[in-house]
Parts: sequence; C-alpha cells; structure tokens
Amino acid sequence: IIIVKLTFKLSKLIAAKKANLIQQTQRAIYSII
Repeated sequence: IIIVKLTFKLSKLIAAKKANLIQQTQRAIYSII
C-alpha cells in the first residue's frame, strides 16, 4: 500500500513537471510570435 502511494505521488510529480514544461515552452513560443 505504501509503495502504491509513493508511485502515485511520483507520477503526479512527473505529470506536474511535464505540464510546467509544456506551459514554459508555450510561453516561449508566444513570446517569439
């Protein structure tokens, strides 16, 4: 059960990082345009 919680937290963290990265790239693209 603890391992599942850890993996869930990790996946959420990775998803958040990916979303943040996508937002940053989108902002960069918009600033260029």
